[in-house]
Amino acid sequence: MANPAWKPGQSGNPNGRPKGKPNNITAEIRKAYELLIHNNVDSMTTWLNEIALENPEKAFDIIIRLSPFVLPKKQEISADENFQPIQLVIPPRPTDDGKDKE
Repeated sequence: MANPAWKPGQSGNPNGRPKGKPNNITAEIRKAYELLIHNNVDSMTTWLNEIALENPEKAFDIIIRLSPFVLPKKQEISADENFQPIQLVIPPRPTDDGKDKE
């Protein structure tokens, strides 16, 4: 049952875990999984190659499923009113005669 003294999005512990920080158990499990993968890269490569010989889709699926445990998650950003797009200037490619190609 919700406490009527708290507004939506508020908790009874204002000094609680910061938003986006994983809890300790999650961080420990992630680290253990990273070590498991790191310490077995050679074996995993062999296993994945054996699986891929018979079923390449399954090998690829395994890689995709393991990725979130070792790769950082993609963070979404939002632009505010001060957002300035990046401008790339690509100079013309020089030709064999040393002149710029337009």
